[in-house]
Amino acid sequence: MQRINQADDEFQEIATRTIDAKYRITIGKLIDGCKRVKIYKNREGEILLKPLVELPASEVWLFKGESLGSDLALSYFF
Repeated sequence: MQRINQADDEFQEIATRTIDAKYRITIGKLIDGCKRVKIYKNREGEILLKPLVELPASEVWLFKGESLGSDLALSYFF
């Protein structure tokens, strides 16, 4: 399990939710546009949800800093 050494401490309270009988909460539009989150819990029991974005494995190279090449760069503009 990955550990976060330090998270951004500038959290704001944005809502209060009730946990149902199956230990679930709804967050609805509070995290609109996101289908997955990574969940962290610290020693004090505080829980942090970090939105995730998934992409196909065939598109990962775009985000690894590899050269896009002039063909791709030109196709963006035309």
